[in-house]
Amino acid sequence: MTKQIAKIVGINIVAGEAWVGVVECPDVMLLKDPLTRLARAKHLPSADALHDFANRFREQLRRIQPVAVGVANTRRYSGWPYAEAFNRVTLEAAIMLATSAEEVPFVSVKQEAVFKAIEIPYENFPKRAAEQLGIDPPTNWNNRALAFGAALTLAKERC
Repeated sequence: MTKQIAKIVGINIVAGEAWVGVVECPDVMLLKDPLTRLARAKHLPSADALHDFANRFREQLRRIQPVAVGVANTRRYSGWPYAEAFNRVTLEAAIMLATSAEEVPFVSVKQEAVFKAIEIPYENFPKRAAEQLGIDPPTNWNNRALAFGAALTLAKERC
């Protein structure tokens, strides 16, 4: 019988889309995992689009079978237009409900914890992260770097 390797899913929410990074414990980034981004279906009414998003995320959770999901917190706490804040909060709530339904622990990961765990400062994080991790940045790295950072941070705690 083969032992399954534990996986962690990290998410960075940018402009109403969930950018995803999957890590195998303790620190192997799955750069070629098919799940890179999830967004609301634009052709559906708001509530239906959120429900659809949560269902599609649940399907991915069942496929990946992570031991935890971490969403990188925003560094923006004031001065948001309502629509932007609403998009982020509802997407994160849908992720929380999906993880709960699949019995996968959900963790809000402070960006400061990511920068500390990976030992990379906030300034120019995506570029510096790729250099320090020794990778060629994959497509959409600027949006996904923090997702991988959140996953790697959780992996240090849980693997």
